[in-house]
Amino acid sequence: MPVPTKLKHDAILEALLEVRFDPPQSLAPEVIVGKLVSCNDWAGLIQNRLPLADMPAPIRQADTTMRYQPIIELVNESRDMAIKVGERALSLHVLKPYCGWDVFAPRLHGLVKHLFAVIPGVSVCRLGLRYINAFLPGVHGIDAVSSLQIDIKVADQPVSKSFNLNYGVSRGDNLQCLVKIASPDFVQGPLPKDASGFVDVDIFTPAEFKTESGNAIFEWLDAAHGYEKDVFFNLLSVEQIDRMNK
Repeated sequence: MPVPTKLKHDAILEALLEVRFDPPQSLAPEVIVGKLVSCNDWAGLIQNRLPLADMPAPIRQADTTMRYQPIIELVNESRDMAIKVGERALSLHVLKPYCGWDVFAPRLHGLVKHLFAVIPGVSVCRLGLRYINAFLPGVHGIDAVSSLQIDIKVADQPVSKSFNLNYGVSRGDNLQCLVKIASPDFVQGPLPKDASGFVDVDIFTPAEFKTESGNAIFEWLDAAHGYEKDVFFNLLSVEQIDRMNK
């Protein structure tokens, strides 16, 4: 069965792109953040200062766990889209209902164009395109993640009720993928009512990745999106895909 362009009843909770970058040393951290939040397309968004913003910039940049964390969040009134900004990272998030790649991709292109326009000489060191999915039995016909196209055994005994499976795959030189499949008891935070399981597909670049070309990023996005769809739909049977598309 061909991979659908867009499911009528997709399971996407959140789709996002994170761009990590190395700015010119001549720019102070607060100048970088100020330039990034100045995008005209985001003028109507609500600006929120995140807790990490209270930490001094030198401390944030010295700590590898905080270096790429956002300090400002821009959200729309309906709270289904957000831009997160840090001194070395910029990300765009869309929440359920997913707008579709035809809408999402131009927004991502706009994000990348804005980064290169306001931070001349910027070098992008990591890209991450991520889709987080939650299955609802009544909508998707998937009662448990064990009904996906996976087979987990420990000492020849099947593991089917409660598990958290993480595995990595790759395609070519610049498409790494981390897949996380979990039953609800392994997932924290506000969860959809009656969710039967979660699939998180994260496509990202390798550690040695560097680019100063927006066009190279656009090409990567198209390839990453195609790879993400292949990975996700390989977990579903033809019958499950057909159910989600009706």
